[in-house]
Amino acid sequence: MRILLAPSNIANQAALQAAALRARGHEAECWHFGENPFGYSHERDLAWPESASEALTLLAEVAARDFDVIHLHFGRSLVSNTNQLGELWDLPLWRRLNVQLIMSLHGTDSRDANLERELDRWSYYHFGAPHHPPELIARRLAVIRANVDAMTVSAGSNFNHVPDANYLPLAIDTDAIQPTQAPTREVPVIAHAPSRRSTKGTDFILAGLDALRAEGVQFEVDLIEGVSNADVVSRLGNADIVIEKVLGDGYGVTTLEAFAAGKVVVTRVTERATAYAPGFPGVAADPESLTAKLRELVASPQLRAELGAKSRQFAVEHHGLAAVGSALEGLYAGTDVVRPKVTVDEGSLALAEEAAALRTRNRQLSQATREASAAAAEEREERQRVERTFGYRAQRRLRRAVDRKPR
Repeated sequence: MRILLAPSNIANQAALQAAALRARGHEAECWHFGENPFGYSHERDLAWPESASEALTLLAEVAARDFDVIHLHFGRSLVSNTNQLGELWDLPLWRRLNVQLIMSLHGTDSRDANLERELDRWSYYHFGAPHHPPELIARRLAVIRANVDAMTVSAGSNFNHVPDANYLPLAIDTDAIQPTQAPTREVPVIAHAPSRRSTKGTDFILAGLDALRAEGVQFEVDLIEGVSNADVVSRLGNADIVIEKVLGDGYGVTTLEAFAAGKVVVTRVTERATAYAPGFPGVAADPESLTAKLRELVASPQLRAELGAKSRQFAVEHHGLAAVGSALEGLYAGTDVVRPKVTVDEGSLALAEEAAALRTRNRQLSQATREASAAAAEEREERQRVERTFGYRAQRRLRRAVDRKPR
């Protein structure tokens, strides 16, 4: 199969999925549009097409490549929301060309912040994390549902927001990330690598570490920010304990990178987040329980070693490229795939009826305009024909002669 994964390589997922597919004999490419702050590697880095003309040129190139599957990420298509054509404009085009469309949703592109506040006491939306208006999320999802063959999420907690999605495990290259030293130092290194502090609860984490230090517990802290992903992975490998986050619900790529390196990870997960991850070996914590969980881990190198070994095994079995490649093949083949549920409420029906009436009225006005234009053109032609006759010219000369005659 020929597969294009685009336009956003969120957390390196599209690129790793492409690699997993190539390992299984498929032709797969990852194209990333826009900035690449973490230095991820893709088959192509592109700027978003700014004009309608640029977008159409790009779409023509993609169409000419004859991809079997276009696997989109982060609720976006190949036409951005700032383009003249309009956001998600190209989705119906791919349907007409019989290209299979998949949309992978990663979190903020599909979560209703109001609902998440109700569901989760420790949602980062309680603490000022940025989010899209729920109305915008709903409109985008409605367009996506009407056009794609399947949607995916990679965290169990996101099924509350997209119940008609399919589970697709996060990907990690467990061959590229290998265990380093065992996480058993007497004075452990505790690492935290927030991509955005407000969504990870970094202030709570630093406060918890200060409280532990005030008890006389010895440890070192590595706060990892503003560096490339390669540097992040290297520094996680040098840690004994990794704290991913204490807000939100669900583990992310940082957890998997640390797992692959054989480290114990503290993160915020609940049962809904790990429902699709049996045997999840991470240590669950929130702002209130963090200090106690860290105290236990710092005090027990043996516990850290045991959890680190389980972490590595879990990453390989559930999130390695072989597991992800198999899941993607099943998704594209339609094996036990949940299809998007397109629902139409009364408000949508009323809008559709109004739009249909307006289109009918517009056609009527256009027809009337064409008829009036045709009649006017016919009248002009008749006038010109009369003006060209001999009798008409003679009459005009006679009138001028009468007008000049003295009275």
